[in-house]
Amino acid sequence: MPTLVLVLKIARALQVSSADLMVETEALLPAEYLAEESST
Repeated sequence: MPTLVLVLKIARALQVSSADLMVETEALLPAEYLAEESST
């Protein structure tokens, strides 16, 4: 798994915010990959 530092470097190279990069990357993940939210 990439570290936060790597995410920040990639975002900087792409000239986008790290938050936007993570949100857009998460949107591309298949539903099975994401953890289910607990209802507690």
